[in-house]
Amino acid sequence: MTPERYYKLRKHHALLEEAKKLDKLNADKTENIKRFIAFKQEAGMMPKEYIEEYDNCWKD
Repeated sequence: MTPERYYKLRKHHALLEEAKKLDKLNADKTENIKRFIAFKQEAGMMPKEYIEEYDNCWKD
């Protein structure tokens, strides 16, 4: 495994863990909406979409 691939997988894993935490939150509260928007700015997609896209991404 190359260092670039490791860094990429580590980043996806950290964002995936954050997405799973955010997915459990109530989307009706303003503070949670702010957290969703911050996650979207960092990851490029909403938490649920991120989980669907990158869950088990390290398995080939």
